[in-house]
Amino acid sequence: MAHHNRASWPKAGEKPIDDPVAVADSFVSRVYEGVLRCTCVIFVGAGSTTERRGQGRPSFYEQIKKKSDYPPADRNGPSFPVLMQYFCDHIDGGRHNRLITEAISRIEHFCANGQENRLAMAFSGEIAEIPYFNRFVTTNWDPFLERALDVLVPMVEDRDPAFWDDRRRQVLKIPGCVTRPDSVWVPEILSRFFQIF
Repeated sequence: MAHHNRASWPKAGEKPIDDPVAVADSFVSRVYEGVLRCTCVIFVGAGSTTERRGQGRPSFYEQIKKKSDYPPADRNGPSFPVLMQYFCDHIDGGRHNRLITEAISRIEHFCANGQENRLAMAFSGEIAEIPYFNRFVTTNWDPFLERALDVLVPMVEDRDPAFWDDRRRQVLKIPGCVTRPDSVWVPEILSRFFQIF
């Protein structure tokens, strides 16, 4: 299999590489080697647990939009951070305690034994079975990923890296975790985070 280094890839505006199959093979080969060496970092997005489509209940976004009585500006509605900030400003007097309470209440519902818990844990449970993945980054506020991976101390706050252990699986939770309510990012910070990405 031919290996192409990144320097050989076409730059914006240049003619594509003559052999895209070779480039794809090279990419797959590098990913495969990374998996075998346990050097891949897995990103787990918020849609993998309580916000999965087809669960038969409104999403957290829809729930907050209804509770905040957000004015219908356009049919698409506000972005997630804008809606969360609106809820904080109009329902909680500029604080974010009620928003965190809403998130905790929603997640507690999925923690109870039953079908919804099985759905919330499905992806995490499957990925936990793969021994080659040891590093995880997530945008989930809920504790399902670390529970499936048997991670007792996820990296949530700036003091947590003191507990990092390369011999164990590790979970980095970007926006905080509802099990530590003070760690959850307030909407204006989330808004800046979404603008970066």
